[in-house]
Amino acid sequence: MASIEKLPNRDEELTKETETVLPKMLKRGVKELTKSIETLKQKILHFKEQRSHGFASDGNSEKLYEELVNDVIKTLERKNLLLEEEQSHGFNNDQINTNDKNECSVVVFDCGTGETKCLLYQYRKDKDDCEITFKEIKKFDAVTEHIEEKTGDELLKSFEEKYTEAVKVNGKPVDYCIVGATSWARKVYPDSDINIEKNRLMSKLREEGFLPKILNQKEESFYEYLSALYAFLMAQRAKMIDTNQSLSGVLASGGGSCQYTYLSDDGNNIDSVLLELGSKKGIDLFVGEVNNGKIQQEPLDAIDDWIKKSKKVIENKMKPNNVPLVDGFVICSAGQYYAASEIATNYKDTDVKQFCNKANEVNGVTTKNMIKTARGYIKQQKEYWTTLTAEERQKLIDSTEKRKTLNDWAKGLANVSICCLLWESFFKDTAMLCFKRDWEIGESKVAFRNTWSSGWFLNLLRLQKLKVYEDPALRNVIYKISDLTRKQNIKCRDFRFHYPKASQYINDMSASHLSFTDEMADRLVYLAQEQARKHVDGWIKEIQKQCETLLPKKPIKLKGFEP
Repeated sequence: MASIEKLPNRDEELTKETETVLPKMLKRGVKELTKSIETLKQKILHFKEQRSHGFASDGNSEKLYEELVNDVIKTLERKNLLLEEEQSHGFNNDQINTNDKNECSVVVFDCGTGETKCLLYQYRKDKDDCEITFKEIKKFDAVTEHIEEKTGDELLKSFEEKYTEAVKVNGKPVDYCIVGATSWARKVYPDSDINIEKNRLMSKLREEGFLPKILNQKEESFYEYLSALYAFLMAQRAKMIDTNQSLSGVLASGGGSCQYTYLSDDGNNIDSVLLELGSKKGIDLFVGEVNNGKIQQEPLDAIDDWIKKSKKVIENKMKPNNVPLVDGFVICSAGQYYAASEIATNYKDTDVKQFCNKANEVNGVTTKNMIKTARGYIKQQKEYWTTLTAEERQKLIDSTEKRKTLNDWAKGLANVSICCLLWESFFKDTAMLCFKRDWEIGESKVAFRNTWSSGWFLNLLRLQKLKVYEDPALRNVIYKISDLTRKQNIKCRDFRFHYPKASQYINDMSASHLSFTDEMADRLVYLAQEQARKHVDGWIKEIQKQCETLLPKKPIKLKGFEP
């Protein structure tokens, strides 16, 4: 234990130490786990023996069963921790491989801020068009709705039903299943009861046999980029995209967050801009004003004010990091695609319909033209709202018809507004934006979707040593994901070693925040400097001026406020 206690703070030294200490820890962990499994087997035999002798009537059977379940959960948790360690450090272990090297299938519950989707991914080795196929089993309620209403137990039934349906579609048991949670799971809510319900639901999912995974935002961005890049390369191989074209960036936004991942000017590196900005805030502001009886200009003003504040947030993120405006081919997915679809469906004066791509299309539109079209749509929607008669407005407010509610109308305006701001902020006028979500690749029309979950599946295949189409660009992104996992694990272990009393509180969510403490600190310093420059510097100068007027013969120096 001495070597562990002396682990240094610096990442470089931690890495060197980890290379020697971690394998020993893992070997010891495997031995301990083997002992636990043997003990567990003995308890199971004991339990069966108790039942065979009819000890159920005095409550012993129930108590033994409860103890047995708890032991199983603890053993599985320890096994998962060992596998995570091995995967993040690239150790070879047959336990993480599927039985069949030619096939792999997983169920992913993509729990976004706006909705939950049950997705089935399948891998088939050496398929000509695309090795990975995708199928959306079913959409259902957003988790956020249930944690706010405290109806999480009802939601669990939906998870079980959709999982069973996915297994039927797959034709046999799947190899893996996760519940992937993004921005809503990362955040801390002002209402502590909602936080408690959120954590309770995540624990309940684990108890029911699902594996909840809270993605930190950089993970989410790299998975999205990996997914889009894979689809882009497969489409090039199928001659859907010019082979001379290269992917410059991927922009994905949703109800609660936005991830923009781009290629550096020299083409050798990728980086991300991560924003906790999403359409849900704009929707809530608009609907909130209406619910408060302000049904004229006020809801539109709330959207405009939100966009102004969001612009400041983006500027504060981009300026200190010297984020360049990107040119070239950019895939815009998730909420971006829905914004293009909303414009294509409801904007009367547009020819942008051709750029809201169907599964077999890969068309693009310049940033300049897309911004012009989006502004036209926003203007049209605002004029529509202000010219509604009292009867028409009330009909919209009271509507419960699917896709024609007040919330749906506000969603279109809010999403297009925030997306337009993102295009203005990130891209040059000549950048080619491709609004793409679903793909049909090659002659066999293999179904694929560029989203974080398909990127996660690609990385899982790598960890399981299954052969996937190789390309230097793909390897570069996978290396980034592996490096991100490694650094997160190092910081988490460092935290555990230095604060052992708090180590039990390390989970996916706290690990996500721990891994980005440096970045958060830099941003807070930058924001403090900006606020000081705007609101404090002038005030200090005025104090100094007044002091010099009152005491003209004495030099005035304000301690602690030196430039």
